[in-house]
Amino acid sequence: PWYLFEVNEFLLKKEEMARKGKIEKNCTIRGKVIIGKGSTIKSGSYLQGPIYIGENSQIGPNCFLRGPISIGSNCVVGLAVEMKNSIIGDNSQICHLSFVGDSIIGENCNLAAGTVIANLRFDQKSIKVVANGDLIDTKREKFGCVLGDNVKTGINVSIMPGIIVGENAVVGPNSLVMENIPDNSTFFTKLQKVIKK
Repeated sequence: PWYLFEVNEFLLKKEEMARKGKIEKNCTIRGKVIIGKGSTIKSGSYLQGPIYIGENSQIGPNCFLRGPISIGSNCVVGLAVEMKNSIIGDNSQICHLSFVGDSIIGENCNLAAGTVIANLRFDQKSIKVVANGDLIDTKREKFGCVLGDNVKTGINVSIMPGIIVGENAVVGPNSLVMENIPDNSTFFTKLQKVIKK
């Protein structure tokens, strides 16, 4: 799936510039930013193209988007979200105070507040992904995750680089995701309860 980043960048270069949506005051738009009909860029947002935003989507307020990015139709990118080099499917919501880097998010996903997708290893080695039981080197220094359609995360979820989350999966609040999650699964990190008397 990481080859989709190159395809996305190629298609963004070919797409004609058009801004059919609304841009509120105090927004900064740099480079090629395509905004579909009925979409709104709310005040305080900073968009650095190339970026494509479909129809009837809402961005912001106070977002920071660094292209290349493609965001589908009927999406919400909430307050103070930072996003870079990502592809977001239709009808998906990335709620406030979240970070999405170098990731592919399917359709009808809902990332709750504080969801953070890591996209870089501490040792800065290339990101490896487990797919069909094999460990595959993406040859990418930065790669976040792939979320299938209809994935939901709870608040304050952290997803490590190179993770694949299957369709219809639910990730519980405060979870740290360090391995792939299969389709139709519910994942929770077991929390230790400490009571000091």
